Amino acid sequence: MSSHLTPELVFGYEQGLLSPAELRAVHQHVQDCAACRDRLAQSIDITGLLYSASEEPPRQRNYLPYAAAAAILVASFTAWFWIQYRHKPAGIARIELPAFIQDLNPPRQTLMGAPATAPAAEMSPRGTAVIDARPTFRWSSQPGPAWTYKVQIYDASSDLVLESPEIQTNQWTPEQDLARGVNYQWQVTAARAAVRLTLPGPPGTPPRFRVVVSAQADRVRDLLGRGASHSDLAAAYAQSGLLIEARSEVEAAIQDHPDDSNLRQLRDRLAKLE
Repeated sequence: MSSHLTPELVFGYEQGLLSPAELRAVHQHVQDCAACRDRLAQSIDITGLLYSASEEPPRQRNYLPYAAAAAILVASFTAWFWIQYRHKPAGIARIELPAFIQDLNPPRQTLMGAPATAPAAEMSPRGTAVIDARPTFRWSSQPGPAWTYKVQIYDASSDLVLESPEIQTNQWTPEQDLARGVNYQWQVTAARAAVRLTLPGPPGTPPRFRVVVSAQADRVRDLLGRGASHSDLAAAYAQSGLLIEARSEVEAAIQDHPDDSNLRQLRDRLAKLE
């Protein structure tokens, strides 16, 4: 772990998204790091936690008791605190999408004389992160028979990274891994006889995507394996940039918690990126 807790670890700690190994690492770190201990104390109602545990009225609520209580709770790691952490109330706090999402969703370009907006080609993945290093690429078939397709994947410098053979179906899964933590863009060449078409056509731009880093992929898989709630999954997916999965989980979470304003705000932010 670096000299201080990262924002991702702090958020995961507050929301109960950390794996047991990550949680132990955070607890060990804050025993020796006063700055991170105080940072957690500011965001967690430690006085309230102690009151619930002891059933005694809280004492004077100033900053120092929060930090001291945090140190005591973290150092001892009581069974009561573990239960409270793992069974926190449903719902999520407001979270920010990762910065790379803006790079994956650039403003649409327009050509001279073209409409201000044009229907986007149906291509996936687009504008999102993916968890699999070998994602499946899908696109709309061209009308009529005898079309073949070739997928080409480029890095952020527009260098060709990987391409498919000519195929007759409208989906393809590569046989080798793409690098994690890297932004890519891709396009499809459709061919029939002497005709060649590039998808998406103008004024569309090649869809972009990113393969999440291993730590984010492992965290999501751990949540799935533990049967996490829709709210927790929606938060984890959104924080990792997995927008397709986040949209699905946030809708399910809203069904469970229709009064959660943070869930509705997250749904609205995700909708703007569709």
